[in-house]
Amino acid sequence: MFWGFFWHGSQKPAAEAVGLLGTLFVGALKAVAPILVLMLVMASIANHQHGQKTNIRPILFLYLLGTFSAALAAVVFSFAFPSTLHLSSSAGDISPPSGIVEVMRGLVMSMVSNPIDALLKGNYIGILVWAIGLGFRTASR
Repeated sequence: MFWGFFWHGSQKPAAEAVGLLGTLFVGALKAVAPILVLMLVMASIANHQHGQKTNIRPILFLYLLGTFSAALAAVVFSFAFPSTLHLSSSAGDISPPSGIVEVMRGLVMSMVSNPIDALLKGNYIGILVWAIGLGFRTASR
């Protein structure tokens, strides 16, 4: 009985400590991931030699197969185990895009954003565009 009280009493501080470690880990990943994506994409494009076999076909096939399988499983399980979602707040202050032109404008503007701003804000579309551009620039030498 003593061990039960001891174990139960020690769980909350341990859980808070692990929660703090998890928060630190996720924050570190968010800090490193944009720079890592930039460097990996840029280096892979810059190091590619013309005429070199890339083996991209099986990678694309597995990617498409995995994506299709995940979508199919999601649809099957959503019908097998239906659920309802009750939102506690209204979405009155959020306005959807007025049309495809606004969506495309936002996409293009995020593609041509400042590279430092893209890295700081985690704008992965901008990071990928800059990485591809810098990779091609380095590879053309």
